[in-house]
Amino acid sequence: MPLQFQLFTAAVLALTGIAVALLYDIYRGARRAFRWRGLAGELADLAFWAVAAVVLVLGLIAGSWGSVRWHGLLMIGAGAAAYFALAAPLVSPVWRRGWELLLGGARRAGGWVRAAAGRLGLDRLVRMVRPPWTGWRWPWAGPTET
Repeated sequence: MPLQFQLFTAAVLALTGIAVALLYDIYRGARRAFRWRGLAGELADLAFWAVAAVVLVLGLIAGSWGSVRWHGLLMIGAGAAAYFALAAPLVSPVWRRGWELLLGGARRAGGWVRAAAGRLGLDRLVRMVRPPWTGWRWPWAGPTET
């Protein structure tokens, strides 16, 4: 196998590891900001792992035609380790603050909607509309820290 092809494969798989680590970092920031519990937390975990699996499969297909070999897994791990060692200390606070700002804006918008509904006399209707899963938890779910 030519050296140029080997370097291409290594670079694509390292970038795949960086992409998965970046997704995890974004997800970790969202999980800390929103503090999902119960069914919402379970669905968020499922969504993260589904997206991460798609990124890994696409990276393996692009880098090594889908063949899983030890050096491929080593390059994916090296890419993730490089991200967490070099970029995560700089980027993680940005993700966390961005999610917190988004959450604060959503709360502020909810307050405006609630105030407008009160002025229009619709405040009872707004209080009656609640998601059916509010307060429901998985029987085995305890407090989680992500």
